[in-house]
Amino acid sequence: IAALQKRLQHHALPEKKVWWENYLKQAITFRGVPMAVIRHEVREWLPIGEDKVQLALQLLMEPLAEDKIAGILILAEHVFLSEHHPAIYCY
Repeated sequence: IAALQKRLQHHALPEKKVWWENYLKQAITFRGVPMAVIRHEVREWLPIGEDKVQLALQLLMEPLAEDKIAGILILAEHVFLSEHHPAIYCY
């Protein structure tokens, strides 16, 4: 996870960080990484053979918003969609 965090930090934009934190009234801390970059870095970093659900849950417990978003992306795009999980069809 530290490797992904380092990759995300490399793309941090201070002006996006300030904008998001102000928009959400300081409810969560951001690095300022755009969503497309988070998605790309998750795809590049995601270890083959690792328990993706556990990685996602660990990321969701991290304090920064981009880590939590990465965890959500892993669940949505690499667990549920890749396994055709029936939960994605429930409303």
